[in-house]
Amino acid sequence: DELFTGLTSGRRVSSQTLQLRGREVQVPLAGVGIGVARFSFGELCGRPLGAEDYLGIAAAFHTVLVERVPQLSLNEVNQVRRLITLVDAFYDKRVRLILSAAAPMDELFVPHGAVAEKHADLLGTARYVPDATDEVFAFERTLSRLKEMSAHEYLVRTAGAAERVSTTLMLYESGSVLSPEMALTLFKKYDVDNSGLLELPEVRLLMEDLCEQRKGHRHVIDEEVQSAFALMDADNSGEVSPYEFIEVFANSRLANVKVLQYGDKVPQRARAHPARTGRITRSS
Repeated sequence: DELFTGLTSGRRVSSQTLQLRGREVQVPLAGVGIGVARFSFGELCGRPLGAEDYLGIAAAFHTVLVERVPQLSLNEVNQVRRLITLVDAFYDKRVRLILSAAAPMDELFVPHGAVAEKHADLLGTARYVPDATDEVFAFERTLSRLKEMSAHEYLVRTAGAAERVSTTLMLYESGSVLSPEMALTLFKKYDVDNSGLLELPEVRLLMEDLCEQRKGHRHVIDEEVQSAFALMDADNSGEVSPYEFIEVFANSRLANVKVLQYGDKVPQRARAHPARTGRITRSS
């Protein structure tokens, strides 16, 4: 509940219904106007949903929280296949997927061991499949994608991109002097892992978005990012706190923030700054 509240920024939430080519997909809980949804595993993979349904969900929400994911075996082969399809759809659409599971990621699917002799066939009927080769191979790819999707770099690139860029563009083009409240809003847009701190990839993302507004491209050199990060990180902790961010950005126009004006000289502590690359934890 706390995680979902953080993801929705405390906004109003409600159930929703997606209309997909004559079909309806029920969304049990979603933030209103914010692109974040919450499902149980059974609601997504325990029902006869397919790739088109998952792509529809991916088009509607940039972040999806899935709870109560059980450890799966060949007894639940249909659920395994739906999970594979879901991950493929969300990966292709760059959705931020957060799983709350009963087992570590590497142990989520146990194809061998104490499982029943019979399970569903490739078409989802209740007939026997001689071996689990297809499922094992497909789930190895799914596992690889889940690991990539849990990496901080993936989350930085995908989470709330449209809303984030819209906020940055509005502040940049308005030419308004940022109040502390506006600076905090900007901070929260780039705190994509909801850690309450900005890490180096998140500062890089901010600088790339601003570079695109200024110059029409997103190429920002490493030295420029390190310089800005070092100047923001006043206590040299390897992370930028909201207070440090507000100190830098408040009472200035976004286009004129001094730490983003990279010069010829890189601060000494920016050259070997021990900035953290970020981390994501999952519930079990």
